[in-house]
Amino acid sequence: MRESQQVQFVAAGQYADLFGPGKHTLSTENVPVLSTILGWKYGFQSPFKCDVYYINTRLFTGNKWGTSNPVLMRDKDFGVVRIRAFGTYDFRIVQPALFLREVAGTDQNFRIDEFADTMRSRIVSVFTEALAKAQVPVLDVATRYGDLGQALVQIINPAMVEKYGIEVTSFVLENVSVPPEVEQAIDKRSSMAPSATSTIM
Repeated sequence: MRESQQVQFVAAGQYADLFGPGKHTLSTENVPVLSTILGWKYGFQSPFKCDVYYINTRLFTGNKWGTSNPVLMRDKDFGVVRIRAFGTYDFRIVQPALFLREVAGTDQNFRIDEFADTMRSRIVSVFTEALAKAQVPVLDVATRYGDLGQALVQIINPAMVEKYGIEVTSFVLENVSVPPEVEQAIDKRSSMAPSATSTIM
């Protein structure tokens, strides 16, 4: 096994032992779960069959996400507002068995780029939930991308780990589109802000 790799054994439809980087010699001592599942009484002298999945655990960077349809959010000033957003995120696989079960399925040649669309929709779903939970004012959503991305990753990440076995290490908002009335409010607030060159008496 190379660095940033793990191997997941699946026997009789059950997720069994997991091995990390290094060289491994299989025996009944170091694959206790497989031994229990298959009921081996004679070590590895008898033939056996199981599925072996190699999982890349390195950091996958620059993955794009975006809302194909407007996301509804409640705001104390504007009521229900429809927004669109897109950006990027970085992630790594931290729970191989959960990832295989919930994302990759039984595809033995599964590649990360194959599930880009699926992951994008799941990120948007969790993003919507996180946005509602954070109760961020819509004006801040539309103007404070950096701060909001850092705040939301703290909410998004636990949900992604629990649901899909994926740790989101970075979540970036690159653009947020808001309705015209919100844009006007942003412009008005910007015009009322004190100039950086003005002197405070």
